[in-house]
Amino acid sequence: MKKTEHLIKDLNNEVMEGWKNTNSLKSLQSLLVTSSLSLYEESPPFNFSQTTVYSSAEKRSNEEGVRRVLARLKKELEPWQTSPISIISQQETEALEAIITSHLVEIDHGRYLFDEPFLEFFLNKGYLDSARDFFMMAQKKDSNLTLEEVFQAIRNVWIMNSLQLIWNLPVEITPSVYAYSMLYPYTDNFLDDPEVSHSDKNQFNQKLSDLIQGIPQTSKNFHQKRVFKLISDVENQYPRSHFPMVYEGLGLIQDAQILSLRQNQSGSLAKEELIKLSFYKGGASVLGDACLVKGFLTPQEITFAFHYGTFLQLVDDLQDIKEDRREGHQTVFTLTAPNQTLDKDLVALFSYINTVSSPHPWDSSTTQYMKKIIGSCSLLMIMTTLGKEPQLISPSLFQKIEAISKVHLDFYPWIEKEFQSLTSDIDLDLSIKDYGKKLT
Repeated sequence: MKKTEHLIKDLNNEVMEGWKNTNSLKSLQSLLVTSSLSLYEESPPFNFSQTTVYSSAEKRSNEEGVRRVLARLKKELEPWQTSPISIISQQETEALEAIITSHLVEIDHGRYLFDEPFLEFFLNKGYLDSARDFFMMAQKKDSNLTLEEVFQAIRNVWIMNSLQLIWNLPVEITPSVYAYSMLYPYTDNFLDDPEVSHSDKNQFNQKLSDLIQGIPQTSKNFHQKRVFKLISDVENQYPRSHFPMVYEGLGLIQDAQILSLRQNQSGSLAKEELIKLSFYKGGASVLGDACLVKGFLTPQEITFAFHYGTFLQLVDDLQDIKEDRREGHQTVFTLTAPNQTLDKDLVALFSYINTVSSPHPWDSSTTQYMKKIIGSCSLLMIMTTLGKEPQLISPSLFQKIEAISKVHLDFYPWIEKEFQSLTSDIDLDLSIKDYGKKLT
């Protein structure tokens, strides 16, 4: 770990020098990508033998604990199963929220899934309030959004909230947190739409790139109007003359978004090119988050945010492998034939996450704690995917990964289905407009 610690320290120094010489995030783009790839390739192999192993009996005990809590939760939710949430009172909505939260905290305190409880820490820091504020703001600004679209955006809100915690900032929905979290669901959905022509996509990308650079644009349709309004909201919080890094961060993610369209093209890309695209897109995305959270970043903050984004992108690519293969979207994981295993790539990802989330002497106690949580949650997302798709890896690697999990890997998708069942039982299929009314 000392070796990778020195690599990160050297990178911080290079970023500092690069920033001093150019005052430009764009000039650091190549350095950030290549150094992240070096860290990925040189991360010490994940040592399964030195990680806590849980017996099958311990796993079954933890699974039974989760089942007990969810069974009680299901029982307590029965009064809501006959009425859509859109017609229950505000008081009932608050009671529903309290019931669900208390049971999740009970699972957390039981340490059935994680060695160290952290959900209550997040709740005390304002994560639930942040989510509620985001829903209210979304209802006010775009009442036609579906809950699915808002949940797509709120994943980014939680990343920005985690950065706020790491840097000792209030956990809140600032205008820029809202704008950025909605910006790329809007643009992603537009660019992924097969009904939209390549010409229209290219024209939109050019207009958005120009707007981010400060060149005024006229919106020609509703989609452009709402996207351009989000950039305006950022400008109101961060004037360009005082916060140039914010717009450079936005420029990087827009550039990465445009380059990543190549992953949808028919011609196959080499693995080296694909991983560079994934690292650039993921790193630039969380770097953009960070710029909009703080306005200005230190070299250490730049490198951490970029590394954080790179492994989140790889986790996301792994989660989407089935859909990506079906739709012809190329990632480092889809290059492997369906009848072959992803062992080498999965071990590399485990190792990289472990390296990036490891504490360093310069980290605050809160940063060290958040890194631990981020690392644990990322590994859980991988385990959930493997629980659904065990054929992605060899039986021997599956056994090693399952050994360090607190439950059997196929239990994670079971939990996911149980929560989906609970939400369908209380009829949560409604628009954000309906849900917003319950929160106001």
